[in-house]
Amino acid sequence: KKAEQGVTNLKNKATKLLGAIGIGFSLVQLNAMAEEFNGINDQIRQATEGLGEQKDIQQQILAAANECKMAYGDMANTASKLMTSDRTLFGSVEEATEFVGLTTKLFKTANKSNQEIAGLQEALNKSFAKGIVDTETINRLYEKAPEAINLIADSLGVAKDELLKMTSDGKISLAQLKNAFMSNADT
Repeated sequence: KKAEQGVTNLKNKATKLLGAIGIGFSLVQLNAMAEEFNGINDQIRQATEGLGEQKDIQQQILAAANECKMAYGDMANTASKLMTSDRTLFGSVEEATEFVGLTTKLFKTANKSNQEIAGLQEALNKSFAKGIVDTETINRLYEKAPEAINLIADSLGVAKDELLKMTSDGKISLAQLKNAFMSNADT
């Protein structure tokens, strides 16, 4: 009874406080949000095991997400996939979040929607997960993100037309793909 009364009092107090500014949350919604963040943080913990204090890592991911106006869950998901797919290229949270932030900013400046950005990030992640820069990823970028293709081609010092051939011949490394974005941060 005391617990039920405590929850009722908390709910009443929250309703009064939130109601004053016109926002209403149910306890179910709050629980769902807490579960979502716990799930995201579990994913981060698995991807960053041994890389530092989890609270600090979560704060780094949150700061990176805020910097590029990306949802915390999306930044955590994309960065975690990069870190688990290739620890030699993305051995730290800073490297992974910087890469995700730079690619996100590039796509946002090209007026891509959040859904398009998620799809493009997934395409990039597939290459890192496969261990090669594949034609599927490059074709997706040609189709949906020519600004990324321009950046990659310029970074490699080749014409855009040559880029697809280089990819199909296996002449583009994952390090070169990563570097194309990382070395052009100012751009």
